[in-house]
Amino acid sequence: MKLGNSEAAVDAFSKSIQFDPGQPQIYYYRGVAYHALNQFEEALSDFNEVLQRDPENDAAYRDRGLTNFILNFYDAAVADFNMALKYNQDDAQVFRGRADVYYQQGRYPEAIADYSDAIHLDPQDATSYLGRGLSFEGAENFEKALADYDKSIKLDPNSALAFADRGRIFGLLNQFPKALQDYHEAIRLDPHFAGAIDERGKIYHALDRLAE
Repeated sequence: MKLGNSEAAVDAFSKSIQFDPGQPQIYYYRGVAYHALNQFEEALSDFNEVLQRDPENDAAYRDRGLTNFILNFYDAAVADFNMALKYNQDDAQVFRGRADVYYQQGRYPEAIADYSDAIHLDPQDATSYLGRGLSFEGAENFEKALADYDKSIKLDPNSALAFADRGRIFGLLNQFPKALQDYHEAIRLDPHFAGAIDERGKIYHALDRLAE
């Protein structure tokens, strides 16, 4: 949803609520629009309103979970994702959202399991492979991390982040020329990617030391 469209949507749904405040879906759609505008507190309030009126609305639990995650309310996010899964086991975004929380909490086996479920439901989603790769990396299973980064890049070859993540793995495996190639590509895709620029500098330094 584009910024201007989201602003217009908030205005339209707010007017609808004035005329008919009893419809939970209107609050839901306004919450989605607030989320697109990065107005997360307002989005959270609307998703709360939906769930007071419709306590089995899996989409509202999912989107409230995503909002809680952004606000760093990790326990609340997991609780929301759990409730979403209670009513709908087929939403890859819910598994991916809960996996993101688990990854941030360092709960790598649980994150890997949820990313795997997300991939099963949506095998063309590059971000789930990227997230699972990060989780494998966190668990120090670098070969599996590398395989997931490969798959993520195959699905989305324009992801600077995926190239940088794979470059980091190559660096950890002392495969410095491959690491350098990936950092070059990450920076080509995003010339202002400070992390990739810094890591590329470290790889150059490592290569210089090997040449001494």
